[in-house]
Amino acid sequence: RSPWIEMSIERGFIPKWIACFYKKALYFEERLLCKTVNIFIFITKGLGNYYIKKCNIKNIKSFIIPSGVDLKLFKKVKNNIREQFNIKNNDVLLGCVGGIAKIRKLDEFLYILKNLNPKNKKIKLMFVGEGDALEELKKITKKLNLSNNVIFVGKVLHTEVPMYISAF
Repeated sequence: RSPWIEMSIERGFIPKWIACFYKKALYFEERLLCKTVNIFIFITKGLGNYYIKKCNIKNIKSFIIPSGVDLKLFKKVKNNIREQFNIKNNDVLLGCVGGIAKIRKLDEFLYILKNLNPKNKKIKLMFVGEGDALEELKKITKKLNLSNNVIFVGKVLHTEVPMYISAF
């Protein structure tokens, strides 16, 4: 699904001093595991090529099955979300629904929004959910003077999620 070994190093989960050993050991393990597999399924051709090269995969059947969502599930749902949060119809509402976790690096969206906002004050960002990054995101929002453009909703019922997505 992803080059998880590289990502774990890049995201800082592995101390730099051990990264080289960690990488060699885990790719060795991956190569061993690849010898026991009959078929590989990758979500992109690029990811398939990456693993075929990195793990020296030869003469094994592989398929590409894209990862994505069924767009039919994201149709307009009648809701009053924009009204509830004072968001105008001509405002652009971007949103994030799910775990507000540090690992997701959602703070990057705040910095992007800060760079976009001088040009377009009509862009709003809504976070729906809870997690270990919530308080930090609120602090950054205040520090960047984005309080009028960022909305923290908190946890909502699963049945309400389509209404929020439809409002974005």
